Amino acid sequence: MTAGRTIAQGVVASAYRDREASAELSLTGELLEGRNPGPTRSPVEESGPAGWHPKRDVVSISSEMELKASQNPRPDERTVLDALGVRGRHRDLIAVLREGLPSSAFQRAANRAGLTREELIRALRVGRASLFRRLASKQQLAPDDSQKLVRLARATLLAEHVLEGSAQARAWLRGPVPALGGERPVDLLDTDEGARAVEETLLRMEYGFFA
Repeated sequence: MTAGRTIAQGVVASAYRDREASAELSLTGELLEGRNPGPTRSPVEESGPAGWHPKRDVVSISSEMELKASQNPRPDERTVLDALGVRGRHRDLIAVLREGLPSSAFQRAANRAGLTREELIRALRVGRASLFRRLASKQQLAPDDSQKLVRLARATLLAEHVLEGSAQARAWLRGPVPALGGERPVDLLDTDEGARAVEETLLRMEYGFFA
């Protein structure tokens, strides 16, 4: 059972138990007072629109989450490297970062996030002169710049997964987010702490806590 299904079942089951207990107390009070409680609706009937059933719907919600995950999975090491154009059967992200990403990864990351080269330079605070020398000579990028691009690629892929589309992900990355203090997510990816805040915000959104 996935984490998403466990969380969804726990939330709905808890609400269902609370509603059942409340209904039982209300019925007992009416009987003790000598009043005819009349026809009653079950907690299931009162908990939502006609045809709604928590046990059935939690399965439906969980199934939708699993279908979404299968169609647009969360980014892993392989998908991050793919997005940056790193090819080869034996690929290790740590080793790639130590050696530096290929220079082509810079434009790939910018295109995926919907940013121009200049916008990306400013957002990630990359040294312009050094970057242009490496791009012109097609040298591997500096390890520090490579790490920033990996953060951007991972955040972009995760946003695509959570928001279910590249256009939505690009708009979110480039717009102010209240949960991030009104900052643009893309402007926080130059540091590990900023990238962690962006990813945590996306994960909260995935489980229904809107940013």
